Amino acid sequence: MKNEKKHLIIGTVICAATMLLFLAFSSKLPDIVPIQIATDGSVGNTLPKPVLVFGMPIVFAVVNLVRGSTLARKEKTSAYRFYIVPGIAVLISIGTIILALNM
Repeated sequence: MKNEKKHLIIGTVICAATMLLFLAFSSKLPDIVPIQIATDGSVGNTLPKPVLVFGMPIVFAVVNLVRGSTLARKEKTSAYRFYIVPGIAVLISIGTIILALNM
């Protein structure tokens, strides 16, 4: 149980650290950030910059806590499974920043 808790904490910190990534690019991001592009190239969904910068990392962390808690209750769980949500959070963050800066 101790290892699971350690992995859960590290994963949640990684999710929350995406806020630092968003803050690093905050001055370059538009006030309304596109988060989805349709197949025809038009913007599908957007978020206000503060919601993206502060809200998305919180959502990532909460999802990680829920998923990690579920994993921690299982008898045998591979450590890598605790880092799937944080990995996806980092990829989504980087992708969103690239998308926003190229629009």
